[in-house]
Amino acid sequence: MLEQEDAFKFNFREGRRIMILSVSSSPALVSGLMVVRAKNPVHSVSFPIPVFRDTAGLLLFLGLDFSL
Repeated sequence: MLEQEDAFKFNFREGRRIMILSVSSSPALVSGLMVVRAKNPVHSVSFPIPVFRDTAGLLLFLGLDFSL
């Protein structure tokens, strides 16, 4: 019975991490949608820059190492 209680116990750090990931992934999603929705080709080419930047930030936050 103790194992089930531990499974439902709220972990503040994990909740904060999920919130940070959700907030920081939103600009990447919006920029990704704007790549498709932009009618001007210049804007369509400029929107992937925030997508790559935000995705790299998320991967760094998750602990991915970019070194060879």
